[in-house]
Amino acid sequence: MENNVAFSKYKLLAIDIYEWCKKHDLWGDNTIYFDGKAWSNSKTWSGVKGKKIADDLYEYTDKNPRDYFEGGSSLCSLSFEGPLNHIINGYTRKSIILYDQFLRLFNRYGLYFEMYNSWNGNSYEI
Repeated sequence: MENNVAFSKYKLLAIDIYEWCKKHDLWGDNTIYFDGKAWSNSKTWSGVKGKKIADDLYEYTDKNPRDYFEGGSSLCSLSFEGPLNHIINGYTRKSIILYDQFLRLFNRYGLYFEMYNSWNGNSYEI
């Protein structure tokens, strides 16, 4: 990932989420929305090619999570299917430990994570 002191805390959180997911083999069918951008593992989005910024990570601009799912006014939102969905929804034996680690990523930035549906959630200031 890039090294830039001008990153917003939401971009730093997105980096942490991506790196944590990669470390635990949970990156796939996920999208992180922050600062008007979306980071996804999908190479294309509605026919538009994403800007590759890391291994299996593509950036898209002018993306609002409310265009894809309901929820409150969030600072950083996520949609997740696949392995991360299984952890967050408690479908595996590792769920408790990994979900706790996932929540701590948000706490590090003074945020908490709240599920909206079984496949998406939002973060808010503590």
